Amino acid sequence: MKIEMNDDMFFGASPEIFRRAQELRNKMTPAEKLLWEQLKGKKIFGMKFRRQHPLYSFIADFYCHQ
Repeated sequence: MKIEMNDDMFFGASPEIFRRAQELRNKMTPAEKLLWEQLKGKKIFGMKFRRQHPLYSFIADFYCHQ
């Protein structure tokens, strides 16, 4: 699946922000890993979360688009 960087979910994040977000996903801290285990798979109120999600020129550690 190709992600368009002007997609409403990413608010125009640059390719560099996408690359950095990928790096951060691959190097999560122990605390981030623990929290991600609780958030992934719609375990919290059936809501879908993303980790290290690009938004404009920022990267949100955890993000729920719903």
